[in-house]
Amino acid sequence: MPDALFRSPLRPAAVGLLLAALTLALAGLLPSASALEWLTVVLAVVAAVYVGFGLQDTRRAVVVTEIAYAVFTLGLALGGLWVAPWLLALGYLLHGGWDMLHFWRRPVIGTRLPWWYAAFCLTYDWPVAAYSLWRWA
Repeated sequence: MPDALFRSPLRPAAVGLLLAALTLALAGLLPSASALEWLTVVLAVVAAVYVGFGLQDTRRAVVVTEIAYAVFTLGLALGGLWVAPWLLALGYLLHGGWDMLHFWRRPVIGTRLPWWYAAFCLTYDWPVAAYSLWRWA
């Protein structure tokens, strides 16, 4: 298989969409309060992944930036659970945006991430955000 095809963002995007569909299928089977709790936990976990990437990178500024992002996103997740569900949707939307900040031609955030990560997360996060807005708007 040619390397260009292997490195295509289409594969991780397809996996992101598939996992989003599975996540949302489970949420759709749950009562509203349980679904909100489920999606809150998932957002907290995906935000925490960035702490791991930051620690792996080892540069102090990167570690602090990624931890600050994770704490902020955890706040949105808990705010979505305890205050207003649109905060949860905002957390998912911003997570997709955070991914994009790592992958501009000149990245705004220099954390070293796998090449496929932005396409995967973007196609996971934004459908979950849309579902969250639809279900709890």
